[in-house]
Amino acid sequence: MLTDSERFRFLMAHPNYWTDENIRNEADEIGKRMFQGRERAEKVIIVTLNGRIVLRGSAKEIAKRSTMNVSKIRDYASKEKKDCYGKQYRYESCDGKDFEEKSGAVV
Repeated sequence: MLTDSERFRFLMAHPNYWTDENIRNEADEIGKRMFQGRERAEKVIIVTLNGRIVLRGSAKEIAKRSTMNVSKIRDYASKEKKDCYGKQYRYESCDGKDFEEKSGAVV
């Protein structure tokens, strides 16, 4: 008996995948079962200006309030870079020893 992942790979590689409706439906059902509930929580990014917390939230939430796109915000946070306005982006550490005061706008 094939496992779901093996059967899914077999169906996706089938030569008649795009023409046979039954094959596509079976692959869709297996794919939904396999990839259901795999979402993970996004990391929290902290934006500071002159050492004070300005924004906290995920990259998507910060991008809504910024001119930068999501990938650039993630890149700045991973490198702990500053933008041209002097705002520094970084990922929130789990211990939180750097940020005793949790003031600032929460997105």
